[in-house]
Amino acid sequence: MAACTAKLAYSRALIGAKDKYNGTSNNYKEYVNGFDVGIPVGVGYVFAKTVGINFRYCHGLSNVNKNDPAKDHNRVFLLRLFWVLGH
Repeated sequence: MAACTAKLAYSRALIGAKDKYNGTSNNYKEYVNGFDVGIPVGVGYVFAKTVGINFRYCHGLSNVNKNDPAKDHNRVFLLRLFWVLGH
């Protein structure tokens, strides 16, 4: 069974933005927006009604920079393997 999915929008909330390099820890949460909105599009397939695979691309619409003239947007590719329960 094949499926193609397209949602109108997604939203994400930032939990943390920390980095650790050479023993030094930095917190970037004050430099990025804590909320993001975007559009996901994907395709998927279920094998033998039990196991499935899904590929999705999420295109961010919100600028994730805070107080910076540079515009950055989230772009995410997802590959998921899943099991169907209850059949």
